[in-house]
Amino acid sequence: MQLDAKSSFSVNSLEFNKISVGTEYKRNCSFIGGSGRRGRLGADIIYETDALADLLAYSNCLKHFLGLGKILWQILPITMMTMYCIENYKEKMDAYHIALSSQVDCIEIDVSRSSDGVLFALHDRDLQRILGNSSSKVGYLSMKEIADLGRSHQHSLKFHEVNVPTIEDALKLVSGSVRQVILDAKVGPPLYEKGLAKDILSVVERTKCSNCLVWAKSDSLARDVIKLSSDTMVGYIVMKDPSTGSRMRLLRMRGAGVVGVYHPLIDEKLVKILHGRNKKVYAWTVDEEESMQKMLSERVDAVVTSNPALLQRSRRSLDLAAQVDTRSGDVRKDVDTLVEQMRIDREISEKGMAELRTMLANLAAHIAGNCTDRASGSQEHGVESHTHRGNTGQGHGYNMPSKCSTVEFPRFNGEDLIGWIFRCEQFFEVDETPFDSKVRLVAVHLEGKALQWHQVYMKSRLTRDVPLWKEYVRALHNRFGTLLYEDPMAELMNLKQTGTIREYLDRFDELLNNVELSENYAVSCYLAGLKNEIAIQVRMFKPKTLQEAVGLSKLQEQAIHLANLKPYPKSTPEN
Repeated sequence: MQLDAKSSFSVNSLEFNKISVGTEYKRNCSFIGGSGRRGRLGADIIYETDALADLLAYSNCLKHFLGLGKILWQILPITMMTMYCIENYKEKMDAYHIALSSQVDCIEIDVSRSSDGVLFALHDRDLQRILGNSSSKVGYLSMKEIADLGRSHQHSLKFHEVNVPTIEDALKLVSGSVRQVILDAKVGPPLYEKGLAKDILSVVERTKCSNCLVWAKSDSLARDVIKLSSDTMVGYIVMKDPSTGSRMRLLRMRGAGVVGVYHPLIDEKLVKILHGRNKKVYAWTVDEEESMQKMLSERVDAVVTSNPALLQRSRRSLDLAAQVDTRSGDVRKDVDTLVEQMRIDREISEKGMAELRTMLANLAAHIAGNCTDRASGSQEHGVESHTHRGNTGQGHGYNMPSKCSTVEFPRFNGEDLIGWIFRCEQFFEVDETPFDSKVRLVAVHLEGKALQWHQVYMKSRLTRDVPLWKEYVRALHNRFGTLLYEDPMAELMNLKQTGTIREYLDRFDELLNNVELSENYAVSCYLAGLKNEIAIQVRMFKPKTLQEAVGLSKLQEQAIHLANLKPYPKSTPEN
């Protein structure tokens, strides 16, 4: 908000013209954000603040002369945290106390020297606003003239008569309460720099200020400080050269630990160069959100701004984005781990299948060899021979596998009909059992109630001929099966995981064995029954086979178990 008063008025011969309250006073004094304000990206926040003295001092004048006191005091609380630069002693000391109570890390103090060599916490612009002209400089006035001016100004604004603060006063107040004090040495009239470095260091030594940083736009002044004191931190400014428009030399001063750089000139290369020379980078003055985000991402050490609230929001946004990136990276890592584990499982499975095929082939060859050997000497070993009669009427000899094979034929007592039929058919395939020998082979391996049923069944047949295998299987289902009164498909569709993947898979395989489903439908049924937190992650990989779906679900179950053991740490909210 900008508030302009067009009126002019005089108080004790001090002329005030076009008093302005608002953003044009955002200058002179800077503050680095408090210890709780340092972001993940590492940059301190320097607050370039409004002129608090102007608002405090002008408020009474505006109240009496312009009738704007109420409006002004409504504005003041809103902008209080960005108004620390002051014009006279009472307001300046009040502003320092405000800054210290806000737990700032750093306070910047303007340093100007009077004509008789006294250092004041005063800027030429402060003096110019008091006197109402643009040519006045602190260096033209003596200590007494500045003090008289301060008392006159205080009296005119109905404050107590006090002196304009010296640098020594300011350092005694703030140096022990902040991490760093920046002394911004100002260039004054001719010969103003002569001996200024020595005077500043003398005050620093007297006040025992061990955390001072001295910087200035004057390179010669900065070099003088470096020559006189190796313990005091020094900084210099990099900006565009007014005469050429090009950037000033970046590495032009040895011994300086801080470089204040005009923010449009900052890029990744510049920061890398300065950090490589162990120099900190302070970006100034950054008030646009886009520029703030750029500076934070460039990893500068401090950001000078007149809009700290916007900078705080920008930093929080980048912190949140960094957290999201970290979490996304963890998720990608977990996914990569799952994919790699799935690949390993697939390789193991393929290797196992290859070994199984080889084993079955060797087994078939071994069985065939044994049968051939047994057939030639069947009379000597008492092996019963059977005659195979096909549809053509021609036949060939067949030896019962219970005598010629090392594989034991499965027995049946009336329990687990489906599993037993499956094992029989696998045996028939490996042994190449003739069609009309299957039922006879089965009959000699029946036990208990299954054998009793077989005897009754054979007597009940009109022809008393041995039935074909398919007809015999239907009769077995009628007697021992459960599919006639159960619906395995409905049960499969309604099956849901309530325990572990292993428990769910056992029941799923049992039901799947009782129905005929394509691979795609089997995968869909399997995924539909999984717990939601497992099914969602597995569907992301779009498994094509039931084997892939099972492997992925086991990996996801393991990942959930590990996550529950080691939860992500909660981030501490910022103050």
